[in-house]
Amino acid sequence: MTSTRFTTSGGVNIEKSMTPLDDKQALDKIYQYIDTHKGALFVSNYEVPDRYSRWDLGFVHPALELP
Repeated sequence: MTSTRFTTSGGVNIEKSMTPLDDKQALDKIYQYIDTHKGALFVSNYEVPDRYSRWDLGFVHPALELP
């Protein structure tokens, strides 16, 4: 895991962490936490050769929440 901390020009402290995951097990943690923690999982199963590809995007514990 790599962590980076910095402060914006407005004085907001930011901490960013990245953890490399094996692509075959990358969504396992998202599936595990998505029912009990705030977050989202977006999955595209639509594929058109040379145009669109499949993708998955998921996160838990969002850094920003809007009411």
